[in-house]
Amino acid sequence: MDFKSIYHHSKDLVVLYVEDDDLLRQSTVDAIEDYFASLDTAKNGKEALEKYQNYYKNNGLFYDLLITDIKMPVMNGIALIQEIHKIHLKQYVIVISAYDESDRQSELVDIGISNFLMKPLSSDKLRDTLYKSSKDINIHKLVLQHQKKIQETIILQKPSIVSQRDENKQRKPMKKFKNYLLGLSKCF
Repeated sequence: MDFKSIYHHSKDLVVLYVEDDDLLRQSTVDAIEDYFASLDTAKNGKEALEKYQNYYKNNGLFYDLLITDIKMPVMNGIALIQEIHKIHLKQYVIVISAYDESDRQSELVDIGISNFLMKPLSSDKLRDTLYKSSKDINIHKLVLQHQKKIQETIILQKPSIVSQRDENKQRKPMKKFKNYLLGLSKCF
């Protein structure tokens, strides 16, 4: 996968990369930072969780992508993912590990990782994963944008569909329709 293909999908994404090995963290950042709008780093799960919470607090948005190691001091990658999913269940996550995590693979799937990469990182595999992940994230964002437009259009242009008159002839929202729209947003 070439730079231009990946960049087309990744250029607007904001990423948090978590790795305890300073040399590996810096070499990976050097390899991938030009793909993204922003790339923040952390050296352990605790620091990453703090950055994640602060990013949301300051921007009102979540990171588009979390890339994390599993085995780290202070807080490991699995605990980090579990804590982040308490904040944002739909967080897109790539796990990178130097260890064969096949015995933990079902746990990783259960906590919602999107991709898994083994260290040492292969440049081709990393680029392919970044391409696929970036493309998936953008598709998800596009679906959410269209869903929001549909909801706004229905609510703003068709008030009779989403409301009913009470005994005082005042319009009040129909709970069933509101619950339907809320249910749709949970699908994405």
